[in-house]
Order: sequence, then C-alpha cells, then structure tokens
Amino acid sequence: AAKLMPKANWTLAAWKRFHGCPASSRVFICDLPDFRQELMARGWFWNKDHESPYFDFKWSVEKRINYRQLTPNQIVNHFPHCGFE
Repeated sequence: AAKLMPKANWTLAAWKRFHGCPASSRVFICDLPDFRQELMARGWFWNKDHESPYFDFKWSVEKRINYRQLTPNQIVNHFPHCGFE
C-alpha cells in the first residue's frame, strides 16, 4: 500500500490532489450555507476541516485564526489585533 504524506508536510497542490479538487479551483473554509452554496456555484472547492491550513479563503465566526501560519495568498475575514482574538 502507498504511504500517504503526513498532512503537516502537504502543499496546497498535494492537498487538492488527495481530496480530488481540480488544480485550478480555489479552496475555501466556511459553514454558512448560503455563502458556501454561492462559492461552490462559482467553482470553489469546500474544505470542511475548520482547523485545516489548506485554503485560499476562510470565513470564520469562531475568530480562531493562526495568523502566523497564513501564507501571502490566503484571505481570512479577521485580522490580528482587531479586538476579536
């Protein structure tokens, strides 16, 4: 059996391949049904894991975002030191 790469070492491209996400699709994390439906209708791929570092866009109502882990290409709906940490 093939050994899987540990999740911590994956790139976004590797994560996409493993989850069957087209390479050209953007990945989002969000559980708001209307928002999720609209992004998926526009070709975005839903990552259901709220703690995952693999996304292009994350909408979080919990305000738990690891800002140190963000890459320059990632967008979140909160920013550090805005009073919500």
